This record gives sequence, C-alpha cells and structure tokens, in this order.
Amino acid sequence: MFESYLAAERRTGALSRSGAAAAVCAALLLSPVLALAPAASQAAAGSSTTQPRTRHADGTILRRGDVNATVARVQRALGIPVDRIFGPLTRRAVADFQSAAGLPRTGKVDGRTWRALFRAARSASPPAPAAAAGPCGGRMTMPVDGTRTGAFGGARNHAGIDIAAPVGTAVRAAGCGTVMLAGRQSGYGKMVCVDHGAALSTCYAHLSSIAVAEGVWVTAGQVIGRVGMTGRTSGPHLHFETRRDGRPQDPAPYLAGSRTMPAVPAR
Repeated sequence: MFESYLAAERRTGALSRSGAAAAVCAALLLSPVLALAPAASQAAAGSSTTQPRTRHADGTILRRGDVNATVARVQRALGIPVDRIFGPLTRRAVADFQSAAGLPRTGKVDGRTWRALFRAARSASPPAPAAAAGPCGGRMTMPVDGTRTGAFGGARNHAGIDIAAPVGTAVRAAGCGTVMLAGRQSGYGKMVCVDHGAALSTCYAHLSSIAVAEGVWVTAGQVIGRVGMTGRTSGPHLHFETRRDGRPQDPAPYLAGSRTMPAVPAR
C-alpha cells in the first residue's frame, strides 16, 4: 500500500520522497476510523447517505492525502480499486463523478458530493422489471433505472445507447439468455454480453462489478452487474448494445416493443 501511494505522489510531484513516507506514516497513526451516526451499520455497507463528521477546517469530509476506512467506502462506491488512500486516482474519480452529477469539480468529498454518491445505493436495487412475455422472449426489458444520455449512431457512430445512473445501480439482463462474455474489454471496461438466440445478443459496459459468470443462464430482470465508470468514460453510466450476428443495432425498437426478442425455452 505504501509503495502505490508513494509512486502516485512522486508522479504528481506533490511530496518529496521523505515527505511522502512521513505523511503516510502520520496518516496511518493519527487517522482513526470515522465515528458514524447510530445508523452506521447500514452506512458502512454504502446503503445510507448518512455523512461522517467533517475532518477538515474547510468543511471537506475527504481530500487528497487522507488514509482511512471512509476513503475505502468512497472508492467502493466509485467502483475503483480500494486501498484506503485518497491519492491522485481517487481524486480524479471523484472529480469525474462530480462533473457527471452537476457538482463543482473540486476532487474533494464535501457534503453534497457524499450525499449524491451514496444516494444511489438507497435505490441501487430497484424492483425487478416485469418479466419478458412468454417463457422467454417478447419485449426487451430496460436494463437499468436511469436517464438516456446518448443515442445510437450519430457523428460518433455510437454502437449503443448510454443510460446515466449512479455508481452501484443494479444492471439487469434485458432478456433470457446465456452469458457469453463476463470480463474486461478494451474501451468498454467491465462488460457482460448475453446471447439470446437467433443471432441476437445484448452487451452491458462500463460496469463497476460483474455478478455473473460466462456460460450461466440468466432471466429477464436478473441482476448481472452494477453501474460504474470502468473503461473509457467521463462519468457513471451504462453503455447498452444490441447486436445481431455481432453487428450493433439500435436498441430503441427493442426497448419500445416494435422489435421483439426470440422465444426460447426457459431453463
């Protein structure tokens, strides 16, 4: 942990070699786990917007250089590696989240940023959408509860649609099928693709976590991952694609019901 922190700080030039080592040691010795409100048992799991007490004179809860368990909570909520150190990578992820949430891009966690980040966890597992018509097939279900921010095609030749949602929001299979991919892909970050039969597949990208394995059968509405910011993305959202014979198609007709999914036997 010390080595990763010192390497990051050397790159930014913020601390000298000896100063960085001293800062880390002091932080580990002097930064106790934050005292939380009585309802902290829920908050510790990231399911509450309850704020820890302010640690800094400017009203900031967390900022660069902090080393404690609360940093780890923020890192988990952002879907980035957890090392309890508020270094350059965490600061950048916080700033990206702030931009996506319409907050000032400070890179520090203040009260507004904390509430926006953890508010998502309260509704991260919404009730499952209605099952697809028939045993398997029919209208495609919406994969995530959020706001569409990017359309198919356009000048960027966008291969799918973007649905903005807070980090940690449940991502659900749009229909029955077999998981054909569950892992990292260049540009897409953590990604799941499901084969629905009849050469139709759906893909779910930029996930913070994956909840299924390749080869397993999933049903419409089943949680297959969580919204994140992995891969090339400027903020938390789901990139959703429909593909036929491996070629991207506009998901909108499937989600609207004007095109339907193949009827395949449920397993």
